[in-house]
Amino acid sequence: MKGVYVELDPEKIRRETEERLRKEFAEKAAAERAALEKSLAEKAAAEAVPERYDLKLPEGTLLQTADVDRLKAEAKALGLTQAEAQEYLDTHHKAISSFHEAQVKQVDEIHAGWRKDAEADKEIGGEAFKGNVELGKRVVERFGTPEFKRVLTASGLGNHPEVIRVFARIGKIMSEDQFVHASTQTTKPKTDGEILYNHTTGTQKE
Repeated sequence: MKGVYVELDPEKIRRETEERLRKEFAEKAAAERAALEKSLAEKAAAEAVPERYDLKLPEGTLLQTADVDRLKAEAKALGLTQAEAQEYLDTHHKAISSFHEAQVKQVDEIHAGWRKDAEADKEIGGEAFKGNVELGKRVVERFGTPEFKRVLTASGLGNHPEVIRVFARIGKIMSEDQFVHASTQTTKPKTDGEILYNHTTGTQKE
């Protein structure tokens, strides 16, 4: 079989190669220019002060609507961009959250200190502590309104030694009076007011 002879045209090959390279270069340059223009436009938009800020509140934030409005006004006055304004809000969120956590920790420590003091108290603490707490609970259940119970729980005052002391003393008086009533048939049962005030004010019925 005879070989096939193909005559090459160097000039044609050169022209085609140059044309292909020019086309590839032009396409690449156009793509790079478009990307650069897009990047510059995005940067300009990011660096501009927007008419309105679209700020995102972190989950669980303590910031209120009024706080956000105030921060937006401050950001506008400072000439902050959207990203900078968001960072400004986030910084305030973190500061308030840290302060709140510190406050909660301090209050918890105070309540724990009250409880510890009550457990060590000579009158209401020691082995009698649980019994005195139970007496106090009975007083609260009998005389306390729902709002009083809510305040007592929310404030942590139910752990304060003096509060436990007062309720325990009232509880003991109630228990003693109930025992007298049960053992004395002719004794008229006392009202809640008589149980509380006759003993707490130091007066006696004639």
